[in-house]
Amino acid sequence: MIPDLLHKDVQTAKRRKSVSAETAEESGRVYVTFKEYPIASPKYNKSSTDVMIMATVEYPKTALDMFFTPPDVRRSDGQMPEATAVVRHMDAEWLQWSIHPYRDHAWDPAKDDLDVFLLYVDQRFRNGD
Repeated sequence: MIPDLLHKDVQTAKRRKSVSAETAEESGRVYVTFKEYPIASPKYNKSSTDVMIMATVEYPKTALDMFFTPPDVRRSDGQMPEATAVVRHMDAEWLQWSIHPYRDHAWDPAKDDLDVFLLYVDQRFRNGD
């Protein structure tokens, strides 16, 4: 079951980013896929792409970590982005982006949420690494 707070946070993110989103559950995980999420950086070969976030049914008690795009997202020089790997989730291949954003503080469910995590996704795209 998709946690009520995650559902609410997805709706907020959809409005803020002007994107649509799909949710699915599998093996205690909740997958949120934002469709045509804006990359907003010339450092990649696309201006938008699907972005999948994986949460647990315990959200927001458990931290969000890493995000996923289709495997055809590349840097503008044609190279794979740093700290990425092709993995399978939901019967499809995804490019897993390792970001580990909570180095300076532990995930705090009272402060950290999907919206905060998406700021880290945006930062990763802006940096173009």
